[in-house]
Amino acid sequence: MPRILSALKPVFRQLYKSPGFTATAVLLLAFGIGVTTAIFSIVDGVLLSPLPFPDASRLVTLGDQLSGGHMGEHGDPGWVTSPEVVTYQRDTHSFQSLGGFGLEQDELSGTGKPAQIIAARMTPSVFSVLGVAPLMGRVFTPQEDTQKTQVVVLSYATWKSRFNANPDVIGTRIDLNRRPYIVVGVMPRNFEFPINAGRLNRCELWVPMSFSADELSLEQEGNWNFLMVGRLKPGITMAQAQDDARRVAAQVVRNYPPDLSTIHIRPVVYPLHEITVEQIRPLLHMLFLAVAVMLLIACANLAGLLLVRAIRRQREMAVRLALGAPARYWGRPFSKVSSSA
Repeated sequence: MPRILSALKPVFRQLYKSPGFTATAVLLLAFGIGVTTAIFSIVDGVLLSPLPFPDASRLVTLGDQLSGGHMGEHGDPGWVTSPEVVTYQRDTHSFQSLGGFGLEQDELSGTGKPAQIIAARMTPSVFSVLGVAPLMGRVFTPQEDTQKTQVVVLSYATWKSRFNANPDVIGTRIDLNRRPYIVVGVMPRNFEFPINAGRLNRCELWVPMSFSADELSLEQEGNWNFLMVGRLKPGITMAQAQDDARRVAAQVVRNYPPDLSTIHIRPVVYPLHEITVEQIRPLLHMLFLAVAVMLLIACANLAGLLLVRAIRRQREMAVRLALGAPARYWGRPFSKVSSSA
């Protein structure tokens, strides 16, 4: 340790003698390292960290792959029809819980100035899939979904911004698309679903799916409007769950009306985390590469400054060496070298 400190003394002495050079070098490195660290934190939070749900490795999506449709190279699952949401929930056996959901834009009123918000229609089972309890109140029940009861669960951000964090919000009436709904719960601060990585527009509230008779009719077999999320049973693999879903899909296809008889579907089970980051992954990779290049440029600029500084000190070094100073003591003051010669 003393030898290291002795070696560092001339370094700090030279930095102290050149404050302009020192400030420039520190700022260059600080800028490069700071930006790289900030972007890596985003990449780590979005791509590498698990989803903010209990036992998130068992969370999957279930969707149809249509023959001839435009699919990702990994066979990403897509949308399902409203009758399939009911059928997959009822007839599959590989999922501890399985639910469907869909996003829509609603007009929220009754809480001040009317506003357009993003809302989600969900089957009650989605909450049990995700395993997150509400902060206040409760979530809606299967009975409320079946009976088409107009209840709503608020996000934490909506509760704070539109209801001023009112602790008595449970039981409050609001209007969605000019229809009355009763607030039954508020979700925790960190709860977000669906997770739209990299997007600012987040879901503000959740209402029961409450399929109408028209949505469950045979005419809706050709309308893929919903997504599904499930939690695998312990010990069940995604391959087993996919085989189970294919068995059910074969039954679904047999019930297709004649005009859809030429369409073939193949259900695909895929990790929820992978689907969540699929769209933003290329952007984050490009951003991380750009920041790495920026750090490289900062290091190259610093190297250039050091090279210019070394060239300027060539004459000084030559004089020191000519007077007998050992090369390894080039950073020490000239007075000490000359006094020992």
